[in-house]
Amino acid sequence: MLKEFANYIADQASLVIGTSLYEGYWPTDSTDASSLVRETGGAEKPWSSTRDTRSFQVLSRGTTYFGARDQAHVIYDSLKVWGRIVLDVVDAGGTFTIESMSALAPPQYVGQDDNGRFIFSFNYLIHMNET
Repeated sequence: MLKEFANYIADQASLVIGTSLYEGYWPTDSTDASSLVRETGGAEKPWSSTRDTRSFQVLSRGTTYFGARDQAHVIYDSLKVWGRIVLDVVDAGGTFTIESMSALAPPQYVGQDDNGRFIFSFNYLIHMNET
């Protein structure tokens, strides 16, 4: 689901996977002004159900406070969606149907990394079905 959600973010916010958006972690050669989507847990999947709840964190960083903030808000605003979203499974076929998606809070400044880049963070909770 991480790849599928990252692809959706890239499409909605006009980002490029591996250049302006990364999946799971920031590689050592990643660009300074970029964003990251990573899994952060969620509720345990009931053994008899195709329903699932996933949690994702989005981090945006940049060399300036407002550059990082603006990038975070571009992604945050692009994910304000009403209704179902159907995502094709990247590696195995099938689909994920997002029934609802909600931000736990708008982007928040969390400080600077060891290289002095400014970082903003926000989290999404996604309720979905896998088919």
